[in-house]
Amino acid sequence: MADAELAKALKDLPNRVLNVPIEERPELFQNVIAVLPNPGINATIVRGICKVIGTTLTKYKDPESQTLVKELLVAVLKQHPDLTYEHFNAVLKALLTKDLAGAPPIKAAQASALALGWANLIAQHADHETAVGKKEFPKLLENQAGLYQLSLTSGIQKISDKAYSFLRDFFASEEGLAQRYFDKLLALEPSSGVIVMLCTIVRYLQQEQGSVELLDQHKAKLLDHLVKGLITVKTKPHASDIVACSVLLKAITKDELRTIVVPALQRSMLRSAEVILRAVGAIMNEIELDVSDYALDLGKPLVQNLASKEETVRQEAVESLKQVALKCGAPSAIETLLKEVFAVLNGSGGKITVAELR
Repeated sequence: MADAELAKALKDLPNRVLNVPIEERPELFQNVIAVLPNPGINATIVRGICKVIGTTLTKYKDPESQTLVKELLVAVLKQHPDLTYEHFNAVLKALLTKDLAGAPPIKAAQASALALGWANLIAQHADHETAVGKKEFPKLLENQAGLYQLSLTSGIQKISDKAYSFLRDFFASEEGLAQRYFDKLLALEPSSGVIVMLCTIVRYLQQEQGSVELLDQHKAKLLDHLVKGLITVKTKPHASDIVACSVLLKAITKDELRTIVVPALQRSMLRSAEVILRAVGAIMNEIELDVSDYALDLGKPLVQNLASKEETVRQEAVESLKQVALKCGAPSAIETLLKEVFAVLNGSGGKITVAELR
C-alpha cells in the first residue's frame, strides 16, 4: 500500500508540477509531502524532488504556489536532511551559474531573489554540524552570496529591496546569525559576491542595531576583500556591486584612499583598462572625499582611453573621468585633468584627427 502511494505521488512529477492547473497544485504537493517518510525514498528520489523544486522558480508566480514550494522544501529537508542539503545546494549552484547567469537582467534578478529565499530556508532548517552539513555549508554560503549579488543587477530598486528584505529577515531570525555569517565570509577567498555580502551584513547591523563595531574592527580585511573582489579582477564588476559596497566606500579615509584604493585602481587600469574603467567612476561616486591630490594618478589612464577604438571603453572612460572631476575640490586639479585631455587630443601619441574620437 505504502509503495503504491509512493509510486502514485511521484509518477511523472516533473511534468505534473509544471502543468497541472493552479487549483490542483495544493493536492499535488500535499501528496508528495505525505510520502516523504516512506522508507522507499532514496538519494535518487530526493535529488529528483530537489530538481523539480528548482523548475518552479520562474513558473510559479503567485504567492500561494510559492508557499507550497517552500513547504515541500522544508518537509523534504526535515525527513532527509543530509541528502536534501547536498542535492539542493547543487540545484542552487546550477541556477546561479547556468540558468540565471544568461537570463535577461530583470528576470534573472527576480528569480535570484526568490531562490535566495529558498537558500535561506536551507540555512535555517539544515543541520550544519553533520559531516555533510560541514561540507555543504561553505557552498550554501557562496550560493546565498551569489544569488543576492545577482538579485541586485536589474537596476530596479523594488527587486533589490525585496532581496535585502529576505536577508534582513533571515539575519533577524536568530541572535548572532549575522555575526557568524560575517566571520565565515571573511575567511573565504575574496570575490565580488563575498564582499557584497560582507558589506550587506555591515549595513544590516548599522541600520538595525546602530552598530559600527564590525566595520571598525575589520576594515583592513574588508578593504582587502574589496580590492581583490572588485578592483584587481579579470571580469568587469557590475555597477550594482560597487553600490552594494557603499557602506565601506563611504567610510574610507584619505590615508586608505592614498595607500590602498588609488594604487589598486592604477594597477588595474594599466593591466586591463576595459575591465575596470566603469568601476573607477562608480567607486568615485560612492567615496565621500576630495580626490584632488590623486586627480592625475586616476585621470591619466582614463584620458588615454578616451581615444580607444572601442566605443564602450570611450564611454566608460568619459563617465569615470567625470566622476573623478566631480570629486576634485581644487581648481588646480581640474586644470591638470584638462591639460592631460588636450595633451592627448593634440599629440602625445600623434594628433587625433578622427572627428568621433575628438
